[in-house]
Amino acid sequence: MPPVRNDIARERERRAWELRQRGFTHDRIAADLMVDRSSVSKMLKRVSQRVTKNLIEEATEEKIAQVEQLRYLVDDLFQAWDKSKANAKALTKHTSKPAGSSLRRGSKESEDVTIATKDQYGDTRYVDSAMRALAELRKILGIDAPERVDITSSGKPLVIKWTDIEGNE
Repeated sequence: MPPVRNDIARERERRAWELRQRGFTHDRIAADLMVDRSSVSKMLKRVSQRVTKNLIEEATEEKIAQVEQLRYLVDDLFQAWDKSKANAKALTKHTSKPAGSSLRRGSKESEDVTIATKDQYGDTRYVDSAMRALAELRKILGIDAPERVDITSSGKPLVIKWTDIEGNE
C-alpha cells in the first residue's frame, strides 16, 4: 500500500481525534474513515502524543509565568512590610494671635509646630500574604514534602487477608 500524503494523514488524524472526543469507539472511527482498526489506534496514539507534548509545554510555560508573578508579589509584600515598620510622623500646627490683636493692625501671629514620631511594629498582613504566596510557590515547584496518609480503619491498622483478595471466606 503506498504511503498516504501528509495533508491527508493529518486530516484523518484530526477527524479520528474529533470522533474519539465525541465518544466513538475505534471500530466506529475505522468505519467512518474507511481504514483498519489498527490504523485508528496508531492515528490516535500519534495525536495523543502531540497533544500531550503541547499540554506539557503549555503547563511549563504557565508554571514559569506563575513563579515569576509570585516572586514579584513576594518582593512587593516584603517591601510593604519594611515600609510599614518605619516610624510614623505627625505634624501639628497651632496658630495663635496675641490678646487684643484683632483690633490692632500689623500684629503678628505665632505658630507652634510639633512633629511627633511614633514607633511602628509593621503590618503583619503583609507577612501573612507573603507567606501564602511562598506556599503557592513551593507547591508549583514541588518543594514541599508530600502529605503523609495514615491508612487505618477506625484508628486500628488496616489488615487485608488473602481471603479478601481471592474472594473466599
